[in-house]
Amino acid sequence: MKVLICGHRSFAATGLSDVLRGRGHEVDCFSRGAMKREGNVVTGDVFAMRDNPFLTDRYDIVINFILIKDQDVAVNLNYIQELLAFCVQKKIKRLVQISSISVYPNDAVLVDEETVIESRENFKGPYAALKVAVDHFLLDAHAPFDISFVRPGYIVDGKGLRSFAGIVLKLPLGIGILMGSKQTPLPLLERQTFHAALAAVVEAQDSVPVYLMFSNKGETKYGLAKLFFPGRLIIVPERLVKGLANIAARLCLLSRTRQQQIVGLFKTSRFDSHRTANLLKVDFDL
Repeated sequence: MKVLICGHRSFAATGLSDVLRGRGHEVDCFSRGAMKREGNVVTGDVFAMRDNPFLTDRYDIVINFILIKDQDVAVNLNYIQELLAFCVQKKIKRLVQISSISVYPNDAVLVDEETVIESRENFKGPYAALKVAVDHFLLDAHAPFDISFVRPGYIVDGKGLRSFAGIVLKLPLGIGILMGSKQTPLPLLERQTFHAALAAVVEAQDSVPVYLMFSNKGETKYGLAKLFFPGRLIIVPERLVKGLANIAARLCLLSRTRQQQIVGLFKTSRFDSHRTANLLKVDFDL
């Protein structure tokens, strides 16, 4: 296969190119930067991929990690429109969109490959809201190629956390507030396992709409924070936080959006990726 990885410098994508090339695939990488090519790495304007003279090859599969976090939904959708046009130009067979389990409703009882994603992006935090908007845009796209959504859990590499965002609110003096309860789930995924699963997606004869990739061991935010947060961890009572948020919303001291985002920190969804694991023959629990 000839594969293009968009956003190869992201934490989640780092090392994927080597894995795919080690399995015999041809791989180009693309990210934002000055317009140039160095080996198999191309950089340039993400909003003008079709005009980049260094992206001249035809590709079988495009894997997209790019999310423009410092911009709003409109800017991200402009990029996705350009990406779709680029994929049409290159006559690709499949677009693999790296999404996130954060796109699912906070009140979902079970999250599996059949679960419908959130339709109210304003109920989500900034990162998840962008993911929701992009996924819906792609779901509504009438593309002449297959689109598969890969929704991984929280990606780790065994060397600590790259960020405590959404897990612990860091305060002065080494104090942290857990952003959830002791039971709030946070399915994890080892980066090495993630890359092996993506290689299996690339090599699959037929694509499916959704791949869920995370361990089914029942990890929680609390467990991850206890393992890696170096300071004193404070757990705020769930009923107290939800009650105060609901009262503040009724008194118009807190927007409905913000109230839903706070309540969503204490979600209790059960996550199940066994179908994807069996399909790809990858053990996410290793």
